[in-house]
Amino acid sequence: MSKEEKNSPEKKPNYSWVLTAILTVIIGYALLNDWGTSEEKTGKPPAPNPSEKTAPEGMATAKIVTTPVEEPQTTPPTIPTVTQKPTPPPPRKVEMGSMEPPEGFAAEYKAADSGIVLQWVAPGKFQMGSSPDEQHRRRWEDLHPVTLTEGYWLGRYEVTQKTWVELGMENNSYFKGPRNPVGKVSWNDALEFCKRLSDHVKAKQEIPEGYVFRLPSEAEWEYACRAGTQTASSFGDAMSSKQANFDGRSPLGKATKGINRKRPMPVGYYSPNAWGFYDMHGNMWEWCLDGWREFTDRQEVNPLPSRAEINPRYKVVKGGSWYVHGWECRSTSRYALRPAVRYNTGIGLRVALGRKLPLSK
Repeated sequence: MSKEEKNSPEKKPNYSWVLTAILTVIIGYALLNDWGTSEEKTGKPPAPNPSEKTAPEGMATAKIVTTPVEEPQTTPPTIPTVTQKPTPPPPRKVEMGSMEPPEGFAAEYKAADSGIVLQWVAPGKFQMGSSPDEQHRRRWEDLHPVTLTEGYWLGRYEVTQKTWVELGMENNSYFKGPRNPVGKVSWNDALEFCKRLSDHVKAKQEIPEGYVFRLPSEAEWEYACRAGTQTASSFGDAMSSKQANFDGRSPLGKATKGINRKRPMPVGYYSPNAWGFYDMHGNMWEWCLDGWREFTDRQEVNPLPSRAEINPRYKVVKGGSWYVHGWECRSTSRYALRPAVRYNTGIGLRVALGRKLPLSK
């Protein structure tokens, strides 16, 4: 052994590389065992779980699991219901109906091929009867306010003999003529004619729902006759036989005396009133739907013929006739006749198209 070898420090073996190699193998195996399962099955790294928190890159990959917090379930409190009694509706007020005809219908209504032409009468208010100072007034004509809440159509002319016969009615008129008003008509005949007219027109053209051809009520008749006036006639407090067909030797009021034609004239021979209705004064008495009653001074709304005070033995005729004095042709003039009798005097009719009323067929 040389002198240098004896004097050199003793070399100890270095095992640190062995340790490093072992740790490297262990860590690599662990990493491969953790990731390999997911990648081997899907070929992709496992999808992140939103409930797991992953440490930032470069730090330890320990899994941090968070448990979701459930929100408390709350039930709204039950509020006891209180049953209240319904409030009774206020009393119904009388409301004016439409001033215009029903939708789809004109103010002038031509009833199929019957020759009857009717005009619309808007609802309104008027004074029915005669005032205490009206000359020749009768005790059963007490003046009273009337409200009509429903409009209606009324014949422009009295029913002619031509129309009467065409609907299969027997013509008993004494003064024959197709344009003459039909006469010697009972109230029962008039109702039968209105029924036939309704059936005839319904088969050919439309009628507003709930409407029928019928006789006008007395209030409807007088309202249309007055045409907005409050005088004895629609022409004023005086009326001569040049304005209406009656015995002109006894005119109404201070009108000039005229002739007595002694017969009915064809409908439309004289001038109409302000609302376009012909022969509302004179020519022929006209049946109304109402039974006879005496007026009072109380207010009435849509007076109907079914009121308790009506005398069922008599029906109302209005307007006067060709053989009576002028004062009997006033707007409010009215007489009571038996409904089944065909009087020899001039009794005819004018039809209305309106809502069905009691006694309408």
